[in-house]
Amino acid sequence: MWFIVYPKELDTNLLKVFSNYFKAWAKSFDYQSKSLRNEFWGFYIINMILMIIFFISYGTNETLFNLYFTASFLPSIPLHIRRLRDINKSWFWVIPMHLFLIGNLLSLILLTKPSKETNKETILGDLGELKKAFEDGLISEDEYEKLRKEKLGL
Repeated sequence: MWFIVYPKELDTNLLKVFSNYFKAWAKSFDYQSKSLRNEFWGFYIINMILMIIFFISYGTNETLFNLYFTASFLPSIPLHIRRLRDINKSWFWVIPMHLFLIGNLLSLILLTKPSKETNKETILGDLGELKKAFEDGLISEDEYEKLRKEKLGL
């Protein structure tokens, strides 16, 4: 009797990958929000596996492959735009990303970058840390006011 032993984390990671794949399809018309790296790459990993399976299984009859390839563009473009938004790039970057070879390299470089906080989120986070440091007695009231004004550009 054969037993397959694998780490329990593999179960949750695989579920996340499949969840991200279906999330991309569900957000096919969402151009406003952001997509994290794991959401983006989860979709593309499953998408490429499916394309390979369709291509191998239906080598002579490529109708199913062509149908899936065409349909997968529906979530692909908004997913690119949401991922670019997450790294603070304009959606116009989608255009050069679809150029042969150059676009593939550009996609690999841009879309693997970590998420960036917006300027507002960064400032609010820093102000929160300053306030906590003041409340904990780590900095004086004068230091707090000085650093707060400096952070706000006053």
